[in-house]
Amino acid sequence: MKTPRVRDNMGKFAICLLLVAALYAWGKAGADDTKPTINFTPSDRTATAVSPPPTATTGTEGDQLTLNGVSILVGRIWDGNEPNPFLGDRTCAPVAYRNMSDEPVDVSQYDWKLTTPGGLTLDATIGGANKMLPYGAIQPRGATEGHVCFDAKFTNQGRWTLVYQPSAWSSDKLTWTNQ
Repeated sequence: MKTPRVRDNMGKFAICLLLVAALYAWGKAGADDTKPTINFTPSDRTATAVSPPPTATTGTEGDQLTLNGVSILVGRIWDGNEPNPFLGDRTCAPVAYRNMSDEPVDVSQYDWKLTTPGGLTLDATIGGANKMLPYGAIQPRGATEGHVCFDAKFTNQGRWTLVYQPSAWSSDKLTWTNQ
């Protein structure tokens, strides 16, 4: 026979398990398939001919910029689709990489920063989109895509600036704005 204390703990465990299952189902049910996405076409991913890379280091949403042989396309900055009360508000942007160099290139959401219209610069955070930017390395002529998200409530007012800086030891960076 189980003691009352064991029974109470089992009840608490069951409630926690049900709560986790409900939150998971809520997140799946609220998935927003209309969020902005960007893709390199399959022929782009396997292209062997490389045109001279653009020299621009700044652009606006939808522009493709290149740094050290890596082409990066940034889509529309948007309000993250995970209104999870535990995570808070998110501002996200879809990004796509294409490695046109002869060496593997590391990919991390922490290569990104966002500056809000109020001048606050934020590091990337977890959560906010169903397809986050994966961690790892892109092999030569390979590609990947995902979202980078930040702890901020998005509004369509003001200038948002997204910065890609793959190395803390270098001043090389690419910058996109929403205006």
